[in-house]
Formats: sequence, C-alpha cells, structure tokens
Amino acid sequence: MTSTDTSSDTPSQHIGPSPTHANAASAATYSSTHGSTEEFRSSLSKLLTKDRVQYDQNRVLSKLLSNNSTHFSGDASTVEEIWRVINTDCRKDLDKIRDTTQEAEAKKKGQKNKTKSDSGGPKNPEDVLYPALTNIIDTIDKVLSTRMGGRERKYYRQFLCTGYSPLVSHDPTDTNAFKYKPDFSVVERPKPTNGGAILERPASIGAKPQDLRVEWRHLVAYMEIKSCSLDLPSPAQLEGNPALTQATDYARGVLVYLPFQLYVYGIILCGSEFRLTWTDRGGVMLSPKYSLLDGDGLRTFIRIVLRLTWEMSPYELGQDTSTEYVECHKSLGRTDYPDLRVRMGGPGDNRTWTTFGNPLWLSHTLFGRGTSVWRVLTDEGSPGILKVAWRTVNRTGEQEIYKRIHEIVEGAQRTISGMVNLKSVGGGDVYFKGTALSIPTTVSNLRPWNTTAQPILDMQLHRVVFDDVGKPLWKYKSEEQLFRAMHMALVAHRDLCSLGILHRDISAGNILIRLNPVKLEEGKFEEREMDIEKTEGFLTDFEFASLPRSESEGPQTVRGDQMTGTVAFMASSLLRDIWNAKPGEAVSRTEAQDIESFAWVFVYVVYKHALENFKMKQDEKKALKDEFDRYFPGRSANTVLRARVMMGLPDSNQHILQHLQNNVEHPEHFCDIFTSIWEEVLVAKLPRTNTAQKSLFRTQIVKSWSLSQVPAPRPLVHVNLLECFEGYLKLIGKAL
Repeated sequence: MTSTDTSSDTPSQHIGPSPTHANAASAATYSSTHGSTEEFRSSLSKLLTKDRVQYDQNRVLSKLLSNNSTHFSGDASTVEEIWRVINTDCRKDLDKIRDTTQEAEAKKKGQKNKTKSDSGGPKNPEDVLYPALTNIIDTIDKVLSTRMGGRERKYYRQFLCTGYSPLVSHDPTDTNAFKYKPDFSVVERPKPTNGGAILERPASIGAKPQDLRVEWRHLVAYMEIKSCSLDLPSPAQLEGNPALTQATDYARGVLVYLPFQLYVYGIILCGSEFRLTWTDRGGVMLSPKYSLLDGDGLRTFIRIVLRLTWEMSPYELGQDTSTEYVECHKSLGRTDYPDLRVRMGGPGDNRTWTTFGNPLWLSHTLFGRGTSVWRVLTDEGSPGILKVAWRTVNRTGEQEIYKRIHEIVEGAQRTISGMVNLKSVGGGDVYFKGTALSIPTTVSNLRPWNTTAQPILDMQLHRVVFDDVGKPLWKYKSEEQLFRAMHMALVAHRDLCSLGILHRDISAGNILIRLNPVKLEEGKFEEREMDIEKTEGFLTDFEFASLPRSESEGPQTVRGDQMTGTVAFMASSLLRDIWNAKPGEAVSRTEAQDIESFAWVFVYVVYKHALENFKMKQDEKKALKDEFDRYFPGRSANTVLRARVMMGLPDSNQHILQHLQNNVEHPEHFCDIFTSIWEEVLVAKLPRTNTAQKSLFRTQIVKSWSLSQVPAPRPLVHVNLLECFEGYLKLIGKAL
C-alpha cells in the first residue's frame, strides 16, 4: 500500500469517540511547552483547596526530624547551645524580624499610614528579612562546625539567598522556562578541598548575587519568605493562599528539574511565623505553625535547618530509592546533568539502566504525569530510551498497553516501523528498593502515615524502556529529514488507526527521529545519523492510547482520568470541548484530532528549530520568539484557543516565513507547504469567531441561515497531511 492510498484514510470503523475526562480549569494537570507564571499560578491556586492541601500535620515535622533519633538535631544539648548563641549573637536580627513583622501586620490591617518603607527605608520589607535570616542560619552552621572541629560532615548543604535573580534551568523544550526564584534555596555544595565541617559562603553571595549561578537541579529544598505573618497559609482560607501558591510552584520546579525526586520539603516563613511543607504529586501537607520569636519555635527552626543541611540523606529528602548517582553529585558548580543508575526496585529485579546527558523531554506538570524522557544504557552497554511518569492507580500501566498493542499488531500480521520497537518494550511499575515485599511507589505509600487525602486519586510511579534511540524532531539537520520523519510517523499512525488503535497524545515530545547506535570500544557507543534518504521517524508514549477490547476483557470500563495530554498540540475542536466541559465530564477524542495534532507539531518544530539553530539580529530573534510564543502561549485550553484565533489575520506568521525565505535550501517550496498547513489545516479548523464587524447585509444573511444549512468542515484524514509531506519531497526531487 502506498502512502497516498486512500483506502485507510476514511475514519476507521474500529474507532468511535474515545472519551477521556476533562479538567478545563486546571493548567497544573496538563503538560505544555510555554506559559506565563501568572497563568500557571492562577490555575494552581484554584487547585490548592482542602482536597489537595492538609494543614497542621504533625507527622510532616516528625518525618523530617526522624522521630528525634538523629545525631545533631535530635540532641537536646546541641540544639540548646545553638539556641543560646542565636539569642545572644543574633539578637539584632531577631529584633529586625519582629519589627518588620509588626509593621507589615499594621500596614495590612490599616492601623498605620506610614512605615519605614514610606520614610526612606527598604522598598521591599523582605530585603530586611534576607540578611537577618541568612545570619541566623549561618550561626546555626558555625556553632555546629566549631563543635565538630576538624572532623568532616556527611553532607555539605547550604541555604543560599536566591531572591534577587532567577534560577537556571536545563529545559530541552524551553531554555527560558521557569523564570522563578525562591527566596532561599537549599543547595548541595561540593566538599571543601581541605575537608572539615566549615562551609564558607560563596564569594558571589552578597546583597544582590546576580552573578551566582544556581540551577534548579542543585536544590534539595527551599524557603519562601513574606514579611507579614497574616500571609501565612491557614485552613480558614477557602481558596489558594498566595504564599502557598508560590511555595508550591517552587516545589514544582524541584520536581520538574529533578525528575527522580518523589517529593520535596519547603519552609513558608511569613514575618516571624513559619510552617514546614511537604509537596508531592498528590498535593501539599503543612505542619502546625511555629514562631521564630518563641523559644520552642526557634528550636524547631534550628532542628529543621540542621536536618536539611547536615543530616538528611538524598533519599530522606525525596530522591527515588531505586535510583543512585553514578558519580559526584548534583552539587553547586556542576554544569552538566549527572548520570543516574535506575532500577525498578522490586525484590529479585536486577535490571538497571544508566541515564546520560540532558533529558530529552520534561513535563512541567505538578499534579499530572510529570513525564521525563532520557537516553539510557543497559548494564551490557546497549542504548535505549527511558520514560518516567506518574499515573493514577485506576489506569492501565503503559507497559501493559504496549503489550496489548503488540498482540493486536501481530494478530493482524502487520509490521509498523514508524513506532517504538514493541518487542523491546520493558519496564513497569516502580517499587521501593530494599524491601522484602513488593511495595509500589505511590503517593500514599510515600507520605507520612494517615495523611493521604481521600478525594484525590492515588498516583503510581511507572517506567517504560525501549531500545530505539532517537533525537527530538526540532533537532533535524535538514528540511528533508524533518519531512521524511514526520511522514513515517504519520503513516504509522494511519496504520494503527486501521487496527483500532488511536494514540490520543500526539506532541513534539512523542515523535522522535531514529538514530543508528554504533558500538565502539570499551562498551561505549555513538549515536549516528542515518542517511537522509533512510530517515525514520517513530511514535512513542502510548499511555493515553485507546485500544479495541478483546473478547476476554468483557464490558467497557472507565480507564481514563483527568489528564488529556499536551494542550499546545491539541486540535482546536478538542480544546473547545475541554474548555466547555464540566470537571470530570468525558470528552471524546477522534482520529481527525490526532491528525491535526501532527500539523501543530510541524509548525511548533519549525519555529523551535529556527530559534535554536540560527544566529539572528537581536530584534529579529525577539520578533520571531514573540510570534512563536503567541501561538504556543500557555497551559490552559482557553489561553491556547484565544491565541490561535490570531492565526487567521494577515501577516500572522510573517516572521517565520521571512526566516524560511532566507535560511532554508528550497524556500519557495518550504514556505508553500508551511503556508498550506497553516491555512488549510490549522486555521480552517479554528472555531468560528466574530473578530471583524459584519455589515448589516452580512448580519441579515447569517441570521437567515439555519444551523443545518451551514456546511460543517470535513474532518481531516491522513491523506490530507501526507500529501503535504510527500509534496515537498516531490518538489525538491526526493520523492518517496
């Protein structure tokens, strides 16, 4: 069958509407590539209600303090000595905290019209708290370091004030992502060359350490600061508290850029009062509140600082127990992603994979799947790709989905080359390492006892490994390679649809260009490009795929949850349905919507390739980046739909077309195909809008039409897009 054969391009008889459950208000459960801080935090704030947040949980502090059995924080004499020194040497700092808190409370209550900031003092009251807290925390460290003498400490960690400049991220989807900055970051530090317990503060730490390069993956915990104690999160608040929203967003940053982290501790300090927080894929738990100005509260703060910086192992801080760093650590100053050895964790399961290099893909979700994709090597030195994701426990695991797809494809005696090698897929659910019983890694099993919120579905950690090796689509080295890769992946999608299998999550991260791994000496290998005319693209990530049910499976059961994929690449009709749906309401997915997603991927990839691979004048790059961000703007269905409406305006894509005219090998053909996909596939499928004022005559004509008289646009079929990809190759004399 040729790729232009239309026999399988009619909507498949095997695939009806495929329902998933929508959550239109939640950007925090969707994956995307861009999005403003304000948009995401607005969505996150709506989620941080009593269903996701639990207050006054004593066990959060008990878990961190390890039941008082620790060497330093659990030693009453050590804590008491540090407390006495702080009360003496840091009295001015405690007084500053008290005065700043009182002034902020008075201002918030409207009891004073003039504060220090009104009379020439610091414009930001937090500028007073930063040095005061830094001095208190340094004093805690110095007292214990002095007691230790020349002995070395087990862990070298430090609170760094990072409230003045954004942290650095290694994001394969957006190098400018996560422009956020926790007020204090608890980071790993390299062991001092001269040993000992003393940890000097980096020279670049000053009043405003803009030159300090702290990366998100250096963090193990964080502290959020507000000047007013009235801002402290409280169970009396019905909606998300701003301080809690910010702090939870910082926890998201740690979980995104440390994808093998299962949970993260934080401190929210408002004025003189604070709470310890625990954030995971299910929600947030907060300890009771304490006060730095109270004897017991200050002692509690001392113990928390000691635990975080001196005592807690990486696993106690939230690292997955089935992973370990191969060499060195994620310490400050290290510029490359450290390699990790990954296991499944179950008893008797000795399979291992070692990650290398930066992740291929990172999801920015918190309460969603939190997907990350990595290059890996087996213990035998064979290459592969590892996908890590969370799923709700009522969903079938992705490894089982691949197994079922394999059975369907083999049963039909078919071979589908444009997808992952089904025979090589391994992995499964992850278990806690070192336990005699097979205890799955779930949110409920991770949390302190009896603290799982009942309304939230439990989440299960799952891994999938396959031996294909690939690179992201936007890393294509020629336009011909891009068209060949997308063509092959789309043919695979068409063939799967003919077997009743619908992918339902087509995105730029789920289509790769296959590379040819060549073994070298000493167990090493090299990823080599295939010849351009042999280019292969392949589909991955079938977690959301809908499959025909076998006779043995019985009646249809609900297998979905509230996650529906990556909004940036969803069909416009699907985004509209998600936005209009009630929470939890099923939304149908169709073959035509998947095909439209391929077109969105194409446009996204062309923009991203241009921005990453070409030097431009500053104003040209800014214009192109603004145009890109306009059409791939955020994480909510409504935001993306509003942005897409602009695509129908004149010159809506002028900057990318100008770039293509000047930088591709066959600009006239590439621009022609790009414009055809833009206008005839994407703009044509946008919801009808009233962006222009109609004349009286046009208004009367529209009113005279009944809905049945307005022709519905024909649904996309595979041949529509295949002809575009094949057309370009024919135009440049490289027909398939």
